[in-house]
Amino acid sequence: MTVLQGFIAAGTQLRLGLPGKGGVVLPVDSIEPPVVRLKNGDVVRVSSENAREINERIEKILFLGDLLISFGDFLYSSKPLSPSGYVEEWWSQELKETVSTKFKGDYAAVAETTKISLERIKRLVEKPFSCKPTAKEALALSLTLNIPLHPAYTFFWENLDSIKEFLTLRRWMLDSEVETEEDRETVRRVSGVFNAEVKEMLERICVPHKIVGDKIVISGDDAHVFAFCLGRHVSEPLSELNSSFNGSVLEFIRKVCGVEVRVKAPTVVGARMGRPEKAKKRAMKPPVHVLFPVGMAGGAQRNLVVAASKGEPVFVELVKRKCPA
Repeated sequence: MTVLQGFIAAGTQLRLGLPGKGGVVLPVDSIEPPVVRLKNGDVVRVSSENAREINERIEKILFLGDLLISFGDFLYSSKPLSPSGYVEEWWSQELKETVSTKFKGDYAAVAETTKISLERIKRLVEKPFSCKPTAKEALALSLTLNIPLHPAYTFFWENLDSIKEFLTLRRWMLDSEVETEEDRETVRRVSGVFNAEVKEMLERICVPHKIVGDKIVISGDDAHVFAFCLGRHVSEPLSELNSSFNGSVLEFIRKVCGVEVRVKAPTVVGARMGRPEKAKKRAMKPPVHVLFPVGMAGGAQRNLVVAASKGEPVFVELVKRKCPA
């Protein structure tokens, strides 16, 4: 909502392309966030921490973020359930199933196999939204347990038009300056010469990067996964594989790096603002005369008595508005 310059707010009625007539929307910070291009050319993944900081510098929205629609909306409107992108709870269920089938539920054996702590493995299964693996952990889990790459490190590879574009990105990566950690395998930074074609493809697959002088710089976990998926660890040329391959880009990536990468956004939903004046009055039950600014200290009912009974200071956010006219 912030990247749309406040055009929509919590409670705005949207008319959706599917599954039904529309509904009221609310912000969610646990699903896939927007990806934007700033005026200086940087591509940034938006979060609640940086949204206000970069808001005035956004030049283009590359991806507006995921939209969470309940199954009941499809059921109510008798519409076929549209395919979902690969998301965290889906990944955690596949991890859980692998632990159950291949290791007979023995999480200790999984921890020993993947070199990831037992507590960490359990948290990844039980709390997929709040606990996310690092790039090294995600790749270790995919390589050892044969599960798809974690959604947090899945770029929009399906947006590439052909394997030729994939190979163009790979050549650029191999020609770039690659900084690694002491193990020489974990990539921390990819810095390559600015190329308009490469820049456009990076934006299309939503890889966060910065423009530093005449360089395109990808850093951190994004750099490690980006280089891995492009086959930095593969020494053999891919020309022979490409000439005999008839599959998709995602299938080609699996052939190259040995890890399955799922589709990030198989369904795109169009939306427009509804007619606010047609919305019915939403009355509180029971009806109230005054709302006291006590925040959550007064519970869901914003009860002044409950807030006072706690005997603690109450902090609220107040806005001072002035008519510019």
